[in-house]
Amino acid sequence: MIVNPAVNKRTTNEVVRLLENKPEIDVTFIPNKDEGFDATVKTNNIKITLVLTSLYPFNPPKNVKIQGQPYPLLFTNDSCQVAEKIYPTGCMCCSSILCKWAPTFTIEDLIREIIKNIGIANSYYHEQCYFLRAANGGWKGRSKGKPSLPFEICKIVANFLLIPTNSNLF
Repeated sequence: MIVNPAVNKRTTNEVVRLLENKPEIDVTFIPNKDEGFDATVKTNNIKITLVLTSLYPFNPPKNVKIQGQPYPLLFTNDSCQVAEKIYPTGCMCCSSILCKWAPTFTIEDLIREIIKNIGIANSYYHEQCYFLRAANGGWKGRSKGKPSLPFEICKIVANFLLIPTNSNLF
């Protein structure tokens, strides 16, 4: 497929602006024979992949993934309290840039949203790990002979749940 020159110009300008603002970001755009561009953005210890079609910027990026997991499905689940913490409606998809896309949005806007949402989710998971530790008396309960979840186990749970990034850096 021949890449639309307008898409090529727009993505080039976006990447140049992105790298001027955030030189620590690693951005790769590879022409895709079926779609337009396969893009990979590495920032804040996370890898974001997406596809820009020949209709970009009039259509949002497709197949957006964080660390290989679909976005925004990463944060939406029928029983997921994280979605309620991030968005009052509990449905991140309906509040995402991807659902309210306009040609004025950029890849940088999407990256900002993703990193912000990861930061919110990580805060929630940190809080839950603290509650695990504090269950049955927690730190103070240990000295009184009450059962307490060992710190090492809480750390393993936190490492499993958290996506290591710093949302304040972007």
